[in-house]
Amino acid sequence: MIINDVVNHVSKALSENFPKHKIYKEAVKQGSKMPCFFVICTNFSDECYRGSRYRVRVDIGVYYYPENTDNMQTEVNSLIPGIYKALEYVPLDDRVMRGVDRKIENMEDCICFNVAFEHFYIRENPVDNMGKLNIKEVNVNG
Repeated sequence: MIINDVVNHVSKALSENFPKHKIYKEAVKQGSKMPCFFVICTNFSDECYRGSRYRVRVDIGVYYYPENTDNMQTEVNSLIPGIYKALEYVPLDDRVMRGVDRKIENMEDCICFNVAFEHFYIRENPVDNMGKLNIKEVNVNG
């Protein structure tokens, strides 16, 4: 599934760039270790572009929760360049997907880094062939 693949590869890119931070891909009600990242799919679309060519877009929200919210802005400001770098290009199977529409939103107790990944694919539509058509030639001129 493309959504899980993108979430997994985004999580891997974050863990490679921020090895001291815990990365979560599922909601944790209690016991999460701070500082940490939560990676979730916020939106998904799969639309026909032209003919049998389709465009997939996966919007990802990366939520960062600092260890201490007292000096959160200073900590966040030091992480922003690394987050942008980590999520600019993300390998996915046999291709590399580029993160687009990247932006940071400040929230009350965390920040949210939004990024989208798009790619095209060809959808093969099976064609039902008609049955055999037999034609008999008739000479009308004689």
